[in-house]
Amino acid sequence: MAFAGFCLALSVAPLLAHHSTAAEYDISKTTTIQGTVTRVEYMNPHARVGLDAMNADGTVSRWELDLASPSALMKEGISRGFVMQGEQVSVTLWRAKDGSLLGYPLTITFPDGRMINLPRTWMGSLDPAGSLRH
Repeated sequence: MAFAGFCLALSVAPLLAHHSTAAEYDISKTTTIQGTVTRVEYMNPHARVGLDAMNADGTVSRWELDLASPSALMKEGISRGFVMQGEQVSVTLWRAKDGSLLGYPLTITFPDGRMINLPRTWMGSLDPAGSLRH
């Protein structure tokens, strides 16, 4: 019996380590930033994009954009190379609740008007309508 409990605990641990979109980001409002892509990481557990945004005072804010997993992106037709280092983009995102420069991007818009709509959730999080998504 103890062994069965141990196995159950091991199987649940990865789920507990994963964070919820609604817990980390303020999904009640969006923010739009413009800047230059500095880094793209298309790997598990989820893709990430670095973005340098110019502030009104001429200083630069270094944003970290936290995307869905590569498999979730691929299901939406978003493959490796969807955005490249050095590209200028406008990103609409949910900002981290803690006020840091961490965001969960909803759309990426390019200067030519092309727009990528990104998956809005990952495992166990709430979508804006409040329903559980997996």
